[in-house]
Order: sequence, then C-alpha cells, then structure tokens
Amino acid sequence: MLTLHTIRTNPEAVITALAKRNINARPAIESLLALNEQRRRIQTETETLQAEANR
Repeated sequence: MLTLHTIRTNPEAVITALAKRNINARPAIESLLALNEQRRRIQTETETLQAEANR
C-alpha cells in the first residue's frame, strides 16, 4: 500500500514503479497531489480562522 507521504515525497518514483506493472498512474497521482495541496491550504485557512475566533 502506498502512503500519501511516499507519493508526495517522490511522485516520479511511484509513477515509474507503477509503469513497470503496466499501470498509467500519472493522471491519478497528479490529481491526488493537487487535491492534497488544496486540502492542506483549506486546512491552514480553517486553523487560522479558528485561532482568530479564539482571541
């Protein structure tokens, strides 16, 4: 099982390894990384707003 950390730190190695198994994972991994970046950005904004509300 691939972890998100593994995919984030070395996406090209994951894509290459899956290609050896005849799996075209590039579109899925690119989507995953984009969604993860969006989630992280929203989470940061949420935490900032919560911190401001707690003041």
